[in-house]
Amino acid sequence: MVQRGVVSEIHPDHYVITVIRHSACSTCSTKGACAESEQKPLQVHVGRSGSDRYEKGECVDMHMGASKLISATFLAYILPLMLMLLALFLSGIFISGVSDGVRSVWAFLGLAAGFVLLRILHPLMRKRRSFEITLSKAVEQFQSTV
Repeated sequence: MVQRGVVSEIHPDHYVITVIRHSACSTCSTKGACAESEQKPLQVHVGRSGSDRYEKGECVDMHMGASKLISATFLAYILPLMLMLLALFLSGIFISGVSDGVRSVWAFLGLAAGFVLLRILHPLMRKRRSFEITLSKAVEQFQSTV
């Protein structure tokens, strides 16, 4: 995945890159009535390496490998969902004669456990630099609305 952005802040250990997200439905005929069709700025914190020398306002490309992107998507979306369904399934097996409301509570506890697990794993992944984004100078400049 390659995303273009502008360096908006420089810190000793990271850059803040502002990205203008373009909605996938920008060509839709009803985009005037839809809030999703607006351009929304997004700020991404990208770690600095020793050789990086970017200036504020400079246009950069952010790179993340496809396999890393798929892994991050799995962890953020699929893992909590799987834990929720597992808790729902196990509550039906091990707690017989329980109402659907109680099973729903167990399902939400499984979902919460997934998010807690992500919170625990976050510092470990950051330390291992599992999902590191790399920067490169953009070949061609684009009009910044930042």
